[in-house]
Amino acid sequence: MANKRKNQILYPPTIIGHITDDIADLFKHKAKGKNSIKVGYGCQLNGPPHLGTAISLMSSFALA
Repeated sequence: MANKRKNQILYPPTIIGHITDDIADLFKHKAKGKNSIKVGYGCQLNGPPHLGTAISLMSSFALA
C-alpha cells in the first residue's frame, strides 16, 4: 500500500540534509554580527580512539 500523505515522515538522520543547503546554515544565526566565535569540542575516551572519534574531532576542527 503506497503512502499517499502530503508530508511523508523522513528518517531522522537525513532530516538535516533536507532542511539545510549548507552546514553553515546551522550556525549562521549564532555568528551573525560577531567578530569571532568560540568552538569547543569534548569527548570522553573509554577505550582506544576509533574512526567515529577521529571524524568527530576532524569535523570540529574543519568547522572552526
